[in-house]
Amino acid sequence: MRPDPVTNAVLWHAFVALAEESGVVIERTAHSQVIREAGDFSTGVFDGQGRMLGQGAHSVGHLGSMNRAVAALVRQYPGPALRDGDVIVFNDPALGAGHLPDIYLLAPVYVDGEIVGYVANTAHHSDVGGPVPGSQAITGVSQLVQEGLFIPPVRIRARGHLADDVWDLIIANSRTPSAVSGDLQAQIAGIDNGLRRYAELVSRYGTETV
Repeated sequence: MRPDPVTNAVLWHAFVALAEESGVVIERTAHSQVIREAGDFSTGVFDGQGRMLGQGAHSVGHLGSMNRAVAALVRQYPGPALRDGDVIVFNDPALGAGHLPDIYLLAPVYVDGEIVGYVANTAHHSDVGGPVPGSQAITGVSQLVQEGLFIPPVRIRARGHLADDVWDLIIANSRTPSAVSGDLQAQIAGIDNGLRRYAELVSRYGTETV
């Protein structure tokens, strides 16, 4: 049975608010000016098939990429491939990331042992290697691998436990390790806020309605 129009409106606004709130968490806990002051990040919430339900009004440069990026990751990590507490990290432009400094995080929302949705965010990091500080060289670069650290989709957190080897690999490839580490922590905080709020909605309205 389809929910009534009022419930539809309430839930849709709740999903948008969820994305906005997760963005506030990122903005207030990030270390670099590019996120805290320039607001170069974005947040989104998705259903169990990877379709967008709401997006925060943050960086317009990410508005068109997040749908494609999340859909690609859901295809790559279908259903049981992801566990409760997992967080996937990547910056592959072919999957939807704008360029290598834009690092995506994606996590499944588990309720009663089932994936009911996903939360995601992306943020522009101050430096991910490459020939020049800031990782945005426009001359002398003809291949993606020259631009900086390339991260295929991998778990940066597995079943709630941080993957220290993946984390250390990312930080070691930056000229601004403290900023990148702090900004990644901010992104994970945004993910955890989204997971909690999404689960609260399902608890209140029921899985079928949501």
